[in-house]
Amino acid sequence: MIVTSPVKPDHSKRKRIDFPVQGNGMPASRAAIPESEKTGIAPWKIVAFSLLLGIAGYFYISHVFTTQNILRDVTLLQREYDSVLRMYEDRALTYDRMTGPAEVYRRATELGLIHGGATDPIIRIKE
Repeated sequence: MIVTSPVKPDHSKRKRIDFPVQGNGMPASRAAIPESEKTGIAPWKIVAFSLLLGIAGYFYISHVFTTQNILRDVTLLQREYDSVLRMYEDRALTYDRMTGPAEVYRRATELGLIHGGATDPIIRIKE
């Protein structure tokens, strides 16, 4: 006695890809496929896109390096400006001390001049 199992139905859905074939059973060349059935991206588009991407990357990287150099120059100029500003403020303070009223009164007394008092005396009217 021979025991056989029942045939199981195939429930999996497989996507069937049909390749155009010539009469001898060989796949047809891509040129023989109608334009509406062609899929994918043309190789020249890939080359052009990668070329444009490379050019954009080059400009971006050169921009980054240029910006870093400019930032270094700005930082150096800022330091130089701060040091010059400190020198100017120090010299201005020295000049103000040399020409201030206290210094003028001190030099006048050294020369023998006496303080004359207020320049505008108060006028009092007797009634």
